[in-house]
Amino acid sequence: MTMNAAHDLGCALLFNLPWLLILLVPALIVCRVVLIRPEERYLAAKFGQTYQAYAATAPRWIGRR
Repeated sequence: MTMNAAHDLGCALLFNLPWLLILLVPALIVCRVVLIRPEERYLAAKFGQTYQAYAATAPRWIGRR
């Protein structure tokens, strides 16, 4: 989960905003498909093994890969 998603989740729970909870999951899925996957493919093609080594150690989400 990204920091923005964690923030949105916290606000939705704190302020009792069920619509924000409903929209959060599709927004994360769209972000993953439209932004993250193409960028990772581009970086892997451009930087090759250097990017693969970096991606293996850097967490994509908070504390997770």
